[in-house]
Amino acid sequence: MTIRQQNNELKVENWNLKHPVGSKVIVTKDGGEVVESTTTSPAEMLGGHTPVIWLEGFSGAYLLDRVAIAPNKAQFPANVTVHWPSGPVHACDEHARQLKSLGGFLGGHVACTVAPAGSECANCVNEAKSATSNQERKGHR
Repeated sequence: MTIRQQNNELKVENWNLKHPVGSKVIVTKDGGEVVESTTTSPAEMLGGHTPVIWLEGFSGAYLLDRVAIAPNKAQFPANVTVHWPSGPVHACDEHARQLKSLGGFLGGHVACTVAPAGSECANCVNEAKSATSNQERKGHR
């Protein structure tokens, strides 16, 4: 395997670790036009040498080098910071309610404050990554 192929595989792996399927992205089209889209698959190596990703509104895969996460747009917005014993957790309303209930069930008090602007719900992000991972495992059987 060449160094270029190794770098491309790392690029795909890093993308998939950071960005679940359904991420909002900006795409630079062949003519230079920049448009918004949403990922519909994990990034992958096409033909074993080219990093690509599938996008909503595009036929065929698109070069990963032409795709970037849309700036200042939280994929899974968090409204609440739950102050959990292990540290603060940014959460959507539903996950904040669940964490607060769990803390109460365990006999603790869980404080909540307003999450900083642009925060993402850590639990929603993990659920999306888990769903992506499960889809990949099903596809490799």
